[in-house]
Amino acid sequence: MILECLTKRVGVTPVPMQGNKYAYQFMQVPFARKGEATTSICEIANPEHINFLLGVNEKGEKVRNSNFREYDPEVTKKELDIERFKSKAGLFIGLSIEKWLNKGYILKNSRADTATYCASNTDGFIEDTSNLVPWEHEIEAYMKLKEMVADGDIEGPNDISEEKEVEDKDTVIAEQSKLIAELQAKLAEKPKVGRPKVKDQAPLVNLEI
Repeated sequence: MILECLTKRVGVTPVPMQGNKYAYQFMQVPFARKGEATTSICEIANPEHINFLLGVNEKGEKVRNSNFREYDPEVTKKELDIERFKSKAGLFIGLSIEKWLNKGYILKNSRADTATYCASNTDGFIEDTSNLVPWEHEIEAYMKLKEMVADGDIEGPNDISEEKEVEDKDTVIAEQSKLIAELQAKLAEKPKVGRPKVKDQAPLVNLEI
């Protein structure tokens, strides 16, 4: 089973078991960006270790709090998207995900003089808040916001274009490395012009007078 350690950090997260007899190396999730603190995952085969980390007994009943869970890449990716959205809130100036009447989440647009709101039962942002039906989960509000940005309904950074930019940079680096390798190969094929050999000289002798 692949488990996910919910501690967010950059790099490997070592998890010792039974003292230091076993040590699992949890690696960052595959969609982590360079220098980004994320959760980490590791495949574990020992059932006892799995139960211990999940905080469950042999029957699968929860017996204590745990900082681990079974890895679901779709859930983790969506949660990470929300964290990225929150971390670059300055790029979304005037747009926010709000808790609504302790029933769920809605989108709020404060860019105009009068704030407007978007919920699960609206086609876009509206001023009337009397009949808003909030999304149950924060991720649903975020996905709607991301969809509206991608469709051009509102202005904001697009994660898709950002990822494409990262891919383009990687492509440029790969092409540069290829050109350098080709140039080095060509230089290696050319006859080397060596410096003339210097004849062996007799060792210097210190003469004392």
